[in-house]
Amino acid sequence: MADESVVLDNVLCFLIACFDKSSNKQLKSLLLDFYNFEDLYLAKQHVLEAADQLESDINLPHIPSRREGEQQNAKSLDDILTVLT
Repeated sequence: MADESVVLDNVLCFLIACFDKSSNKQLKSLLLDFYNFEDLYLAKQHVLEAADQLESDINLPHIPSRREGEQQNAKSLDDILTVLT
């Protein structure tokens, strides 16, 4: 009956709700101030899994599953925005 899975993710809910209403710079600032790395990492994994399940002609650039370094929060958020864009 239902062959789709539903994933509830606070980061993605907020991001999608505000995606068209705010600039990317403002949105990134809000998300980076409020959410920690684990929340952003889980949201990124959910987005990448959903993108893999889609069978489309869109070729995404290589996005590593785990980012390292001092800017890992910002880089993970950039990866999420890349997939959504």
